[in-house]
Amino acid sequence: MPPESLCDFTYSSKSDSFALGVALFHMISKHYPWKGKSKRELIYNYSHKKISKKKLTNCPPRVKHLIFSLCELECDKRMSILDCDIKVFMHMGPPRNIKHQLTALKHCYS
Repeated sequence: MPPESLCDFTYSSKSDSFALGVALFHMISKHYPWKGKSKRELIYNYSHKKISKKKLTNCPPRVKHLIFSLCELECDKRMSILDCDIKVFMHMGPPRNIKHQLTALKHCYS
């Protein structure tokens, strides 16, 4: 769930972009992007602090840029899934049919 959904319950295709960025961050780093000692602190960090670059040290620069672009806190500045470069995913060692899956995903938002 993106930060704007916590505040004003709005959803868009960029909400999905945020979720994809968080999932990629977790898959690559094996950590969650935000931490908190309490539920309140976690929610605050989640909606006000950018993700840490320290947890993505072994990540290729293009993939790191993609994750940070997808996890942008401000919806207007966040990359859309439609803007994702398929070549970035190809460098991550995806299954052979990833291009077909991403093309199908792009058509859902057209």
